[in-house]
Amino acid sequence: MKWLNTQVNLYSNGQDVHGKVRTLQDILFSDFCENISDIVALRDLNHDAPDYQHQKRTIKNRLQMHTVAALLTSRAKNVQDRIKSQTGLTQIDIDKVEAQGYDVEEMKRFLFSFSFTCFVSKSCSGDGVFAIIAIDAGDNLKEAMKHLSEVLQKAGIFIDTSKGGNYTDCRFVSYDANMLYREDAEPLKIRRNKPVKNKAVYNTNFKTNGNNAP
Repeated sequence: MKWLNTQVNLYSNGQDVHGKVRTLQDILFSDFCENISDIVALRDLNHDAPDYQHQKRTIKNRLQMHTVAALLTSRAKNVQDRIKSQTGLTQIDIDKVEAQGYDVEEMKRFLFSFSFTCFVSKSCSGDGVFAIIAIDAGDNLKEAMKHLSEVLQKAGIFIDTSKGGNYTDCRFVSYDANMLYREDAEPLKIRRNKPVKNKAVYNTNFKTNGNNAP
């Protein structure tokens, strides 16, 4: 799957519900530059400061956001038929990477070892990792994300399951000088239960008359 020219939505901040159409290549390799000073400031915050969470939220509120799994007509919740098209992609986030026994660079390389991984980068805060995944989700992204989570858990990786399961999910722009990406990824095939066919039932309790007797 060639994914770089996939069209998604880019929003100026979390309050923007209309945004503009951009390709993932535009967003990941150039559009983030508008927020580079904020990304640097976010990564320089003192985690032990009493107002760290407040400072973090303040900066994040200024960052651009973009969709991954779909191109939307609008982010507004009161708009029907918000999904214009599905992309065949989803996103995963791994926060607190060190708690899983990896450093950020190790985690990036490990995630990229899967052929369905399109792109891996540091999160905007610099403490976590995010990845864009090619996935054969059909119309059930939540079920596909559950399967993806199980695949990664078997490899010892635990992802944030609150993100990536909705076509309207957005993520903040980020930057990583050592980003990893492949132009052509192999979508993860989702295990689907085959529908159970009802077996035909034949009535063997019938009577014969003389005409049908042998």
